[in-house]
Amino acid sequence: MIVYVDNLVAKSVGKYRPLSPNSLVTQVILLNLLDALLTLYATGLGIGELNPIMDGLLAAGPINFLVFKVGFVTSLLLFINRFVGHKGTQVYLFLSISYWLVTGWHVFGVLSLYEAL
Repeated sequence: MIVYVDNLVAKSVGKYRPLSPNSLVTQVILLNLLDALLTLYATGLGIGELNPIMDGLLAAGPINFLVFKVGFVTSLLLFINRFVGHKGTQVYLFLSISYWLVTGWHVFGVLSLYEAL
């Protein structure tokens, strides 16, 4: 039996649908984690963080940055999913598209760094 990460936020197990609210929440959580890891990688190479709040957390240390970024976004999404449910689908879709774009930007940046080195 295949177990999807979506089952962590799903209220019932069913057919996998990539644009269902639970799938979108899972996408945002995983893309947020990837964003945090790629941000740590880029800042380790000397690239600055554009977000001043995240830059302050990075100054406090990478663990503080990871715990806050991943914990805050995950908690917020699970809270919205719990109390708003499927009515939040447009919010989840917007966040998912935003994180896909951010991830694409990170991948472009990493590839550019490899070519520059």
